[in-house]
Amino acid sequence: MAIFLKYPTGLLLVAIAGLVALWKGPWPKSLKAAFTFPPFMVLGAAMLQSVNIGVRSVLPMAPFLAFWSGVAIWFWRAKLIQAVIILLVATSIVSGVAAYPSFLTYFNPFFGGTASADKWLIDSNLDWGQDLPALSKELKQRGMGEVRLAYFGMGHPSHYGIKALHPNIVETGWYAISRSYLSGWWPPGDPYAWLRELRPVAIIGGSIALFQVDEDSLAKTGKWTRKTEEEKMMEAGLDALYKRRDYDGAAVRFRKALEKNPTHYGATFQLAMALDRAGKKAEARPLWLKVLQMAEIYNDKNTADMAREMLTRNP
Repeated sequence: MAIFLKYPTGLLLVAIAGLVALWKGPWPKSLKAAFTFPPFMVLGAAMLQSVNIGVRSVLPMAPFLAFWSGVAIWFWRAKLIQAVIILLVATSIVSGVAAYPSFLTYFNPFFGGTASADKWLIDSNLDWGQDLPALSKELKQRGMGEVRLAYFGMGHPSHYGIKALHPNIVETGWYAISRSYLSGWWPPGDPYAWLRELRPVAIIGGSIALFQVDEDSLAKTGKWTRKTEEEKMMEAGLDALYKRRDYDGAAVRFRKALEKNPTHYGATFQLAMALDRAGKKAEARPLWLKVLQMAEIYNDKNTADMAREMLTRNP
């Protein structure tokens, strides 16, 4: 299977024509056997071995494919057949040139090419950790400071200036996943299955898929529930209130959340808190009264006690 996937179809067809020509031609049987049996012995040994190392097992067949192709060009003299053979050889040459410099990740275009490679074969057939330098270059070109990286190799990302974050945390941002991992073969549990539903922004060197994950992408994969405008206002308000201490900015956002839902318990409480911290005690008081009423309805003793304390401080 690796032979058909990893060698150009044109080369394979010409090689088959050459193998037929070899046995039809005027050479002694010993010579025919010398250029036929060794590659098929390699193929047989590769198919019977217990450890599957893919196309590496059959690399010794490559010189024989080239030799058989040469026999085909010499033997088949009819102009039409010669033209077809030359065309097939030309397509093979074009395939090699087009694959430069990522020869390891070359896959036959008739089977989907490099883009579909991880549906067929992985590990040393495709992804052996060879593209970490190329990933570093791509990240610099895009001006990206960090990426969630799952790397199938032994290199250290920091050596190439890559700030690698843990890849198993699902959130918005950039992900770079080696295609051996993306295939689901490894690691156990198939943690990157959700990324297979997304189209990569780029395939670096053929072996590392680069994804830009936003909220829409996460929603598409079922990893994210789309936030309402009200939820977004609440998040922004909490960030302004407790992280940036922008109390007026926080109040604006909580008011917008209350416009969407006037009975929002959390928005009412946080708006009262933001106004209180902004020094707007008079504006905060009616809101604390409302918080107290709501807390009593919900049997929320802690919040009710806090509201009473705030009202006592600001009679």
